[in-house]
Amino acid sequence: MLRMESPVLDLRRSPEPGGDDNVVVLLMRLQPSENPEALQVASEPLREWVAHAAMAGLASAFAARITHARLPELGVQDSLKSDRLAEVLEMLETEPRTWADRIRDEGREKGRAANLERERKLLLRLARVRFGRALARRMASLLEPISDADRLEEIGEWLLVCNSGEAFLTRLRQA
Repeated sequence: MLRMESPVLDLRRSPEPGGDDNVVVLLMRLQPSENPEALQVASEPLREWVAHAAMAGLASAFAARITHARLPELGVQDSLKSDRLAEVLEMLETEPRTWADRIRDEGREKGRAANLERERKLLLRLARVRFGRALARRMASLLEPISDADRLEEIGEWLLVCNSGEAFLTRLRQA
């Protein structure tokens, strides 16, 4: 049986098979990057390729891999889409904090939206228990545009103080 060992094919057995000169190693370093900063560090050895015309095709392929695959996987959706490695490396160098901020802001916004949805569901459930299903169904469309958590809390208090479902809906419509 013919058996060949190659550091390019068996990356697990050698911590640095070929180092920065091995294209497969460079590609494999990009893959586990969990954030834009780590991706920047993994991409640093590619910087010398920018000046070499002989590496233009490979540099373009790495730039495409970073911008079209790795950045979206990291949650960076509105990033530069370029096949010019110099532009991609510059972007990685200048924007990591901006990306982290955007990703954090997106997470906060998603959490805020989920909380508002839970508050609306709770109000609908309480209205159904207090005033019946028909009122809760009519109330749902009135709650949908409300995106202020404090306002939803106030509406919850109205469920306690209004004597009838119609009085509650009237108050909600006026809000």
